Amino acid sequence: MNRRVFFKSLFFLFASLSLKVFSQSKNKSIYFSHGVASGDPTNTHVILWTKLSGDLATLQEVVWEVSSDRSFNNIISRGESIAYSENDYTVKVDANIPLEFNGKEVYYRFKANDQISVMGTTLTLPTNNPENFNIAFCSCSNYPAGYFNAYKEMANDKSIDLVLHLGDYLYEYSRKGYASSEAKEMGRLVDPPHEIISLDDYRRRYATYRSDQDLQLLHQLKPMISVWDDHEITNDTWKEGAQNHSDNEGSFEERRNNAVKAYYEWMPIRDKKERDKIWRSFSVGNLINLMMLDTRLYGREKQLEISDYI
Repeated sequence: MNRRVFFKSLFFLFASLSLKVFSQSKNKSIYFSHGVASGDPTNTHVILWTKLSGDLATLQEVVWEVSSDRSFNNIISRGESIAYSENDYTVKVDANIPLEFNGKEVYYRFKANDQISVMGTTLTLPTNNPENFNIAFCSCSNYPAGYFNAYKEMANDKSIDLVLHLGDYLYEYSRKGYASSEAKEMGRLVDPPHEIISLDDYRRRYATYRSDQDLQLLHQLKPMISVWDDHEITNDTWKEGAQNHSDNEGSFEERRNNAVKAYYEWMPIRDKKERDKIWRSFSVGNLINLMMLDTRLYGREKQLEISDYI
């Protein structure tokens, strides 16, 4: 065999292998099992969120689209992103919405490996000084304590423009913990079964909550602005510790960092370099100035305990 024939054969061999690998990658089973979400709308942008599940590569390409119509015949914003294993295969994009659609309902979806997510609806905050803008708020949502039917009611209420979640989006306790006595009978056992401490623990707990169909529907149909309270980390958190953290559970700082990373992975919140500085503000024309505050992680001193004074 001469050199030309050898290198030609080698080229076709590598080309064949590359096509085979690409074909296998394209045929992998990928799911949008945790739905879609949107949040932190401004006058021109909104965060779009999803998570991939299934047979995933280390890097997974995802396409996102925003349309002015349900049929996606008029795409007004589009882009590509990557789902990374290091971010639990969550995807967040800060989608630019043209000003001509300011304050109007728009539709969005994600695509990966020929799979298409459920269609979500969202909006940017109006700049035209509206006469009214309806906000629903919620907090303290403990999965094993009962059903999330209130989320479903908010999702289906067409008068609601935006949802505020004021904290305790999830709880850290084990299956033997607070308000869990009837969880098994209701089919609402949390995962993992133990109290959550590691990054994987927090991710799995978010996955449990986001398996709830009513919560998925709320995120799908309404933009959300959220802030944490204590249970996103652990009970009675303050800047250097928590009531529900002991020395045998390891470093509180590491636990807090795990919780904060998982929060930013799973919630439709705009990312920050200093993630513990979650405070931010939003405006709806001259009608509303909304300021979201952190009252837990950054500046909170250890709270008083009655037991110290009795």
